[in-house]
Amino acid sequence: MSSPVGLPREIASSPTQRYDNVSFSNITKDFPYCETVEKIVGRSLMTRIMDKKDLQAEALLHDKQMVGLIVYKNGLQSRFHNEGKDKFEIKKIMLLSPDSSSKNYKQELLNRVITLAKRNFAKGVLITIEDSSNLLSFLQEKEFSIVKSWEKTAMFPKEHLIEYNFPSNKTSIMPTSINSRGSNQVNNGSSVGEEVGASSGKRKARDEEPEIFVPNKSRNISVRTHILPMKGTIYFEYIMSGVKKFEGRVSGPACNSMRVGDRLKLFDRREGWGIICEIVSKDNYRGFQDMLEAKGVLPLLPQLEDKSKWMSNEQLLQEGLRVYQSFPGSFRVNQFGAAAIGVKFIEKIYN
Repeated sequence: MSSPVGLPREIASSPTQRYDNVSFSNITKDFPYCETVEKIVGRSLMTRIMDKKDLQAEALLHDKQMVGLIVYKNGLQSRFHNEGKDKFEIKKIMLLSPDSSSKNYKQELLNRVITLAKRNFAKGVLITIEDSSNLLSFLQEKEFSIVKSWEKTAMFPKEHLIEYNFPSNKTSIMPTSINSRGSNQVNNGSSVGEEVGASSGKRKARDEEPEIFVPNKSRNISVRTHILPMKGTIYFEYIMSGVKKFEGRVSGPACNSMRVGDRLKLFDRREGWGIICEIVSKDNYRGFQDMLEAKGVLPLLPQLEDKSKWMSNEQLLQEGLRVYQSFPGSFRVNQFGAAAIGVKFIEKIYN
């Protein structure tokens, strides 16, 4: 497995052995280890995780066994107002299998935390961690610092709030490409962030109120062009080659205004180029899972092709669902549903 892109130097892993069968899975009601997770976090917290309004959780899997757990707040909804402005909060992080390879599991957990934080354009990370945690000293080695401590119970006498602040020139940097074959889910997740629509105010406004060009006067029919921002030009390559057949989005007002035959402009402003596609179909679904079941995982998320070679169909479906549910703004699917927009490449465009 290759190392995730875009990680701060002090966070990035040292050149130790990594594992091909490592992935992260979003914890939903269909997750096979839900009972184990509930025993760890308690029924109250598990209910909030299942609800997904303010919390989500992901499990680190190695050879299909759960070895780690992350519970995090949606967006930048930190409860620590003084320390937590523009910070991404991890409510719980645990290593469940402290064996000889635990150093690698620790790094996988940290890589995932950083990826999630950067996807939310956070300025740093806040983690609540028990004093007895086998991760505390590791995180301190990675330049996390204790900002406050408190007594909890007789069983767990002390907890700490630790933080890491991104360098000022990297607070909004996000991975913009997916590594080649062999990349793990940390990489897969990092470039897919615009599949759902991010929480940034400007991007959200553009997503909900799409720009429409003047109708094409060279034809007798009116052809509208809708603009959706995107990060990760690898998706343009997927669409151009025909392996990505559908663009998956939360079915908000932007998608509702689209019609078959319209044009869809997908543009990466950071990279300065994009593509124009024809909208060949548009289907609405109750949620991401219904969409993935109907269209298939790979036509929506072709970057999961390598994993499809060893995952069962159900595991691949859950992996695709985890990808969509992990993005900022994904909770809006509960209100609007999901849309699969069939796309056919027309031309490449530049800024």
